[in-house]
Amino acid sequence: MGSFMSARVRWVPDEERTHCADCGKKFSLLVRRHHCRRCGDIFCKQCANVFRKIPELEVTEMVRVCNRGCDIAYDDGVYSSVGSAVPARTASPVSSVGKSKKKSKSKAVTSSSDLDFGGL
Repeated sequence: MGSFMSARVRWVPDEERTHCADCGKKFSLLVRRHHCRRCGDIFCKQCANVFRKIPELEVTEMVRVCNRGCDIAYDDGVYSSVGSAVPARTASPVSSVGKSKKKSKSKAVTSSSDLDFGGL
């Protein structure tokens, strides 16, 4: 966990956040804390559900990042958004063309990354 953290990232201690930094959902046994490996803040699973490499922090493995702007894709190791340290989200990492707006009540597990065992 700490081996790829840069001095530029402030790792927010678990005790400092009782709610998701993005949606405000209260953490509990069912709503787990997840650190964004780019900004260091704490989010629920729904608000930090993207995995990316972080070239500017020399992170070459896929790690969890938040959906608040840290999930913006990189092109050839260059951050694709200009401006603030954590830019506003400008594009979805997955195209929604042809997808129904109706939400399904159940979700099929398609890979091991879809599973959350809560540290077990």
